[in-house]
Order: sequence, then structure tokens, then C-alpha cells
Amino acid sequence: MTAFVSAEPEFTSVPGRGVRSAVSVEAPQTAGATYGSTALSLVDSALLTGAVVLRLDGLSDGGELLAVPSGPGRLGGCLPVPVAFADEVVDVLAALPGFDGVRLEADGGGGLLVVWGAVCPARISALGRRRFYGGAGAGGLGVREAVVVDALAHGTPVAALVVCRLAAGEREVCERMDGVGAALTGWRGMTWTAIVHEAVRRGVVPAGLSQPVGLSPQGMGLLDAWAAGVPWERVADLLAVTAPGALRELEVVVCRQLGARSALHAVLRGHESGLLRARGVAAAGGSGRGP
Repeated sequence: MTAFVSAEPEFTSVPGRGVRSAVSVEAPQTAGATYGSTALSLVDSALLTGAVVLRLDGLSDGGELLAVPSGPGRLGGCLPVPVAFADEVVDVLAALPGFDGVRLEADGGGGLLVVWGAVCPARISALGRRRFYGGAGAGGLGVREAVVVDALAHGTPVAALVVCRLAAGEREVCERMDGVGAALTGWRGMTWTAIVHEAVRRGVVPAGLSQPVGLSPQGMGLLDAWAAGVPWERVADLLAVTAPGALRELEVVVCRQLGARSALHAVLRGHESGLLRARGVAAAGGSGRGP
């Protein structure tokens, strides 16, 4: 990383855009109050040693953007940019370390974001979002693992985690979830629903409060089995469900009643609605994937 020894603007040269760029690069300390507040918001303020201030020349408000690289404890970053400067900001950041995979994405409101590193999933807690951007500890886990289990607990599909660049594929998601279970309990091969239960119980995934929900005895039995880590192939016997397809139908009903997008989300919603007791998970064997 280039060592900044002066607050004077350092004009970059962008191929095909002339000698003097419309985006000037300065030391991060020139951001003033923004630098100070950002330093306070990061768990690891050392990330700011690789940060840069981008000045967008010609804007009436000064066009100051503080770009903080991804790295240990921060999975990615993004900046809203005026459309006229978007391509050039990408070119400038792409030449700097810590801004891997820098690219443009729509912000959903007609504007553009410059994004680097991974993308924070839309379905995640506020704490998980702060962790993603380096603003909160990971509860004894790696930041990526804490973000993955939080996103899954909120109903994010595995495929979406891959699209968000949080994992290279489904296999890596499985490995990270297995690591979360081992870190929380010392056991491997836990079901994902049991891992979510432990993550909520230990405060890794925060649970809010919601209106109480009434489930049938069988529905409550299924929710308890998910939290306890009972392998799916044993749940039918445990609940005395014998009709073909009846267990899957029960799963759909329970998820609908809890307002959940998946069995993992149902466990979180079970905590939020007060249905699940704050108890540990029995060491149950079985597939570590899915319910």
C-alpha cells in the first residue's frame, strides 16, 4: 500500500482518460470527522491504514468519499457514487490493494454503488450487517462464519450466499456451518437447525421479540426436534407421522404459522415468539445439511 506522507491530493492517471483524473486520491486522514467516526465504528481500526479519500473534482459539496478496504474482520464495502464518476472510481480503486473484485451495481433507487469484496445479504440481522462491514465482533466465530449462520437463520438461501461471494459453492457453506457447530458446542455433524438454535441461544444470532404463536402439539414437536438436532430421518418416528408426505406438509404449516422462510428461519422465529426454551442441544448424529 502506498504510504501517504502528505494531505496534498495525489492525482491518478487512468488509461484512456487523460493525464489528470477527475477523481483525486488523498490520505484517509483528510476526511476529518468522517475518518474519526469511521475509526470508532470499526472493530479493527487498522483497516484504515489501507483506506483512501476519493475527491470527485467539480462537485459543489466537495465530493468526498472515504473508501475502506476489505480485509480481516471486514468482508466487503460499498460507496454510492454519481453516475458521471462511477467508472473512474472503479478504475482508481481497482489499482489499490484491498479492493478486490471492485465493480458497479445498481442501488435499487436509480443510482449506482461501487462495491468490492463480498456483498452483504439482504436477509440478515442489523448486528450481522455491522459484522459484515467490520463494525461488530463475531461472538467467538470468524466474521464470515458469523455472517453465514446469521443469513441462513433469516431465510437466505444457500445459492444466495454463493452469489454474494460469501462462499465459493454449497460445499463451502456446509463446511463453514459445520465449523460453526464445532466452535459453539465442540461437536461436528450437527443439523443446521440445531446450529441456528445454539447460535441464537448464545447470542451469535440476535433474536428479537414477536407476538406469541400457537402451534399444534405435532407442530411444536417438529420445532423442538429441529432445535434439538434430531436427524430428519428420525423425526417422523419421533412424531409418529406415518402418512407419505405428511412430515413435509407439517413443515410447510409450521413455517407458515411462524412466518418463516425455511426450517432454519423457523428456529429463529421460534425463539422470537417464545416457543423454544433456552436449552442446550443434544448430541444427535445425522446429516449436517439442512433441517
